[in-house]
Amino acid sequence: MGLLYFVALLGGLIFFHEFGHFIVARMCGVRVLVFSLGFGPRWTVYRSTRSGTEYCVSLLPLGGYVKMLGEDPEEPLLAEDAPDSFNNQALWKRFLIVFAGPFFNLILPVFIFFFMALGASELPSSEIGMVMQGGPAQAAGMQGGDRIVEIDGEAVDYWWQLHERIAGSAGVPLDVTWERAGERQSAIITPAAHQIARAPQIGLVDTVGQIRVGMDHLRPIIHVAPGSTAEAAGLRSWDRILAVDGEPFSRWYEVERRLRSAAGGSVTVSVTRLERGFGSTAGVEFDAFASEAQSVVLAIPTGAHPLDGLGLAQSEAFVFEVEEGTPAADQLQLQPGDRLLALDGEPVQRWRYMLGRIHEAPQKERMLKIQRGGEVFTRPFTPMEVTVRGEFNNEAKKIVFGAENFSEVGFPEDVVNEHLIVFALHRAFGETWASIRLNLYAIGGLFVGTVPMDQLGGPIFIGQLAAKTGEKQDKARWFFGIMVMLSINLGLLNLLPIPMLDGGHLMFFAIEAVKRSPVSLRTRQIAAYVGLSFILMLMVLVFKNDLSRLFDTL
Repeated sequence: MGLLYFVALLGGLIFFHEFGHFIVARMCGVRVLVFSLGFGPRWTVYRSTRSGTEYCVSLLPLGGYVKMLGEDPEEPLLAEDAPDSFNNQALWKRFLIVFAGPFFNLILPVFIFFFMALGASELPSSEIGMVMQGGPAQAAGMQGGDRIVEIDGEAVDYWWQLHERIAGSAGVPLDVTWERAGERQSAIITPAAHQIARAPQIGLVDTVGQIRVGMDHLRPIIHVAPGSTAEAAGLRSWDRILAVDGEPFSRWYEVERRLRSAAGGSVTVSVTRLERGFGSTAGVEFDAFASEAQSVVLAIPTGAHPLDGLGLAQSEAFVFEVEEGTPAADQLQLQPGDRLLALDGEPVQRWRYMLGRIHEAPQKERMLKIQRGGEVFTRPFTPMEVTVRGEFNNEAKKIVFGAENFSEVGFPEDVVNEHLIVFALHRAFGETWASIRLNLYAIGGLFVGTVPMDQLGGPIFIGQLAAKTGEKQDKARWFFGIMVMLSINLGLLNLLPIPMLDGGHLMFFAIEAVKRSPVSLRTRQIAAYVGLSFILMLMVLVFKNDLSRLFDTL
């Protein structure tokens, strides 16, 4: 099956690339003699009696070609065939024919993403799961559970609409309307500009607008301060709250509001207990909770912050485990139960966001503010970068922090996607452009040295990727994900101004447009040898990388 996936993958990419050349050539009036998938000895599958085109499959499947009449300037032509030949076409027509191949590779992902998005019959709604402290949304009075319904008078039904509108409006005041318990509220909110590192190792960083809200919400897994009222009542760190006074809850902000509303009174809290505590190994699963619930009576103190008085908090910012020999242990000397307050002055509200910021600049010294009991202190640390072997025996850099958190997030229920075509188009063009940008930065990184050459892969590596399709649960998503990546790579690499590639021909056409005459045949022949040498060296390199991954001996 792995071979079949490999053939289908390469065949699809080659066909779409060559079909671009073929269809534009036909539209421009050029006669196509051969349309071949593969190189070398060929077998004619079909010959058109109308156009004379031979449709072939060739022995070597690592490419393909379209042979057009008059493409070779030394090829003798009959006078009556001249109007149908490639070299007798206007410059703009020749440019379009050559450009069409890589262009079709760049637009293939649009079709893939579009048809995959058509399967999204339900989408996340615009309900807010969490409001970050100190952000524009909190300042405007938003709370978890609110649902944004309008921005500047335009209806908002889904999270992707909310994200799109806010991300593109950094520093721009927006009239935002949200709904809470059936009532609407409005405020002018200005999204703050934030830098998002899409791929920091190659310098791909975007500046986007944020109002500091999240779609996911925290589950009510708690941390209990040692010696606190909550501990004395019988609660323990990493308990999971199930209900308060018999009312079930699955979101921390709901539990928090319920406990605050009972200030000065008492409530009965039903919890399930984590059966493995601080001594457990990494990778605790959420089925590690005890199946039987326990009930605890809590006396809620009065005051502005009754949960602080209880010594009760959600577990998100607390250390669960520390791995020896890591920055968390050696430099920060973290201990289980420590609370991480701020990284470089920015409050730690979500553990994964903090790790994301650490990964953005792995060599940078950081300052972490820590609370341990009643003591608050700040310590510097530098993340540790280690080399690991990836799934395909390739070397990869891994950033190690060394402290683990134990929490859980949930998401609001999806709603029916009533704008399927609009969403599919948005997804198709948005995801395609994001993939093209990523590949452009990666190719640029190869030339400036930020992306090592040993990351390049060839046919063996592609075959390994394709073969993994059979092991994946979502085979279609994996297979077409690889096709998107390779199609964009193929399109962009073919546009490089290297003789023997489509980009080399386009370069000669640009020179011809400037000097008003074709580049001499001798010059093109010399350039072709240079281009062929480059391609051969590239092939040697990628095969070496492939064999190194395969055998780990080179």
